[in-house]
Amino acid sequence: MKLCSNDKTANLGVQMSCRCLKAFSLSLCLIGLALIGLAAAPGASAQQSRFDYLLAPESSCPNQLSNQRARMINVIYCMTNYARAKQGLPRYQRNNKLNWSARRKSDDLYRCNEFAHSACKRRFDYWIDRSKYKRSDRSWLVGENIAWGSGSYSRPLEIFRAWIYSTGHRRAILSRS
Repeated sequence: MKLCSNDKTANLGVQMSCRCLKAFSLSLCLIGLALIGLAAAPGASAQQSRFDYLLAPESSCPNQLSNQRARMINVIYCMTNYARAKQGLPRYQRNNKLNWSARRKSDDLYRCNEFAHSACKRRFDYWIDRSKYKRSDRSWLVGENIAWGSGSYSRPLEIFRAWIYSTGHRRAILSRS
């Protein structure tokens, strides 16, 4: 999907500014996150209360409506670990190699003007491989959650809400590995 199209129906009705794209990326241990906001599907309110218990209250993870990159990264980590704790799972720890990988992935999304796990015609784990995160002497599991949006849909709370209500994204966040 092209990132800078004028098609307001792209990706669940959300469009983003190309200027904002390069500003935001992060990674979690075992989950590389290049974050750039994702909208929740409208009209799913009855279904949505099903996973609301996994959404951290503002008192546990402040700044959920922030649009400042550093705060957004911290809030996403906090919200991820809050959801994991609710499921009895260990916390994810920050990893410099995955942070480096996520930044490169974000650069690819911006440079190729393409919102895709395979941006610039690369496998989703292309930069993770180059970071030397995956070693041959241990087993590993890696996944990627990427998102994009504008306005309120670019805020950590709405990004995380969209992920937690998406089966594949929720699995990555709540992985036991």
